[in-house]
Amino acid sequence: MKIMAVGEIIFDVFGNEAEIGGAPLNFCAHCSILGAKSALVSAVGNDSLGERATVYLSSFGVDVSFVQK
Repeated sequence: MKIMAVGEIIFDVFGNEAEIGGAPLNFCAHCSILGAKSALVSAVGNDSLGERATVYLSSFGVDVSFVQK
């Protein structure tokens, strides 16, 4: 099964901690865990949080080729 989601990648920042999230990101990660090929269409900043987001998604097997910086 192939799945593509469109939407935000967000970070909730509490003091010095930044937790990644966003419904489309979570959906793609969970679909990938369950064996689907998933991709996310989104955009991130060209900074450390943007890099962290793409590395995080890739660690679940999510295709990040549609995530713009």
